[in-house]
Amino acid sequence: MPLAASISVQQSLLLSVLQQMREQADVGIAVALTSANPDEGVTTSVVSLVEGLQRDPVTRTLEVDATVLRRLAIEPSDIVQSVSPTGSEGIYVLNPAPSHNPGLWEGNLQYRKECLEILRKSFTYIVVDCPAISASGDALNIAPVVDGTVLVVESGRTTKDQFSRAERSIEFAGGKLIGSILNKRTYPVPEWLFTKL
Repeated sequence: MPLAASISVQQSLLLSVLQQMREQADVGIAVALTSANPDEGVTTSVVSLVEGLQRDPVTRTLEVDATVLRRLAIEPSDIVQSVSPTGSEGIYVLNPAPSHNPGLWEGNLQYRKECLEILRKSFTYIVVDCPAISASGDALNIAPVVDGTVLVVESGRTTKDQFSRAERSIEFAGGKLIGSILNKRTYPVPEWLFTKL
């Protein structure tokens, strides 16, 4: 199976899960993507997921960089004013805002809940791009306020122990792991077949 087909199958499954979650919710849903280690392809997976969610023209999807949330220090009621459209129809981003109260996002669970609740009222899906758990606490800070977390796993690099540790960390933080994405998988030709080519 070629690499593109593998990503497509995974994306379709994840899209189905998110669409089912959305059908059961009164407002938009929020999901965070992270990994156990840096450079495992989280941002690429976020972009692919956001593009997949936009197949429905009435869907409004907000793509959020967790580092922008970390610096967020505005009134929750003003958060939608910090959103702008991208070049793609129905896709929006949260823009950085000057921070007059650094640490507000990280130190205040109620603030995080209020901000996400307001965004849920304006967007069908909110997809948060988080740094690796081993490099930053962003994914663990947002885990209790999103509807679920997806772990991006790099084929041949992420160990079972690293995956288990990341999963436990998310659950210990009050989050829920809703799936994983196997990334950067290659399909090498078996040597016995290669000799016949």
